[in-house]
Amino acid sequence: FGVPDDSLSRLISKIPNPIFSAIGCEVGASAVATFLTSSDILIPRYRGFAALLGKGMSAEKIVSEFLRKRTGGSKGIGDIAGFRDPEHGIPGYSANLGAMFSVAVGIALAKNLTNDRENIVAIFFGDGEASRNTFAGALNLAILWKLPILFVCENNKACISMDFEHMFAVPSIANIASGYSM
Repeated sequence: FGVPDDSLSRLISKIPNPIFSAIGCEVGASAVATFLTSSDILIPRYRGFAALLGKGMSAEKIVSEFLRKRTGGSKGIGDIAGFRDPEHGIPGYSANLGAMFSVAVGIALAKNLTNDRENIVAIFFGDGEASRNTFAGALNLAILWKLPILFVCENNKACISMDFEHMFAVPSIANIASGYSM
């Protein structure tokens, strides 16, 4: 930001929402989001700032939401998950990990029902979220109903409460998807 470290610390301490780093997970998310069209829907993961930027949401809008400014994605009334930008196909997301799988299925089903076969819903999630029951249900419905969903797992093996190896009986998230013929 071009300010001394002590000034930056004072600035950050005044921000009403906590900032969670996503350092190390930017390249994949931003690259995938960059390939989405303006009509595709992006459901970013918790702390998925790189995907938001890749889809076209401005850094100013993201920072404004942190600072609770009216120019933010949720007009300053959101929380740490209040990043919405309908103009860029970003409906927002929930701080409740795993909750957005159901939303992605619903949006993709709506696309099918309205014969919107040109566009997709891309949902980003972390490996810890894949341990939620909503993930298995979303995979099942996506394949059963042939929904236009792209599941993007940012597998950094850093689950919030325990190591990946202690949460899954398979070596990777891809093994779970293969159980649903994906």
